[in-house]
Amino acid sequence: MILRLFSLAAMAAAIAASAFSEPRIALVIGNSDYTVERWKLDNPVRDARLMRAALKDLGFEVEVVLDADEDAMEDAFARFGSRLKEAGREATGFFFFAGHGVQSEGLNYLIPVDTVAY
Repeated sequence: MILRLFSLAAMAAAIAASAFSEPRIALVIGNSDYTVERWKLDNPVRDARLMRAALKDLGFEVEVVLDADEDAMEDAFARFGSRLKEAGREATGFFFFAGHGVQSEGLNYLIPVDTVAY
């Protein structure tokens, strides 16, 4: 887990190094506390906090959303898109998600904490 976070931080550093003068905007989501008891995870909220710290050290403006339901995730994505659009074409955007995800028919889905499926 630490190696994965280090790799992601190193990737963020490489991206940021090429864009020091441009705006840097990040959205970080960590979903641990799922409604379905057996889906709960220990690390995503901690990972999100670690990623926030690493990205802030690299000069990113970071929005962190923890244990987001579907509405909170949709709102966060809309804010992120608006912030990137306002920042202009030279802005660097970075998105990080920790939590459950699934793939279906070649498409990836991020799972909000209020999802109930069996």
